[in-house]
Amino acid sequence: LVLEVGFIWLTTRAWRALDLDPATSAYASSVFATLGYVGLVALVLAVLSASAVAYGARHPRDPRWQAPAVNASLLAGFTAAAAWIAYATVYFGPVLLAGGG
Repeated sequence: LVLEVGFIWLTTRAWRALDLDPATSAYASSVFATLGYVGLVALVLAVLSASAVAYGARHPRDPRWQAPAVNASLLAGFTAAAAWIAYATVYFGPVLLAGGG
């Protein structure tokens, strides 16, 4: 859960450091949309993980808390894959569009 919040914080900081304006640049708009999607998925993962931990802590003998925990683990894998793809797109996109190798 702490790593998820740290991931969202680092992504937000990286976006601000880029100093891009989505209103005037198509590239900035695509970067904003891509990072925004990954941030939104990470936020959903953080909420799902927190709910699984909270329910598991309150009702440790009730097996129903395992469902959100399993779903959170599946979403964590998707979030990691989506983040790698998004960051690769943001990093390599300008090079590939410019025709560089």
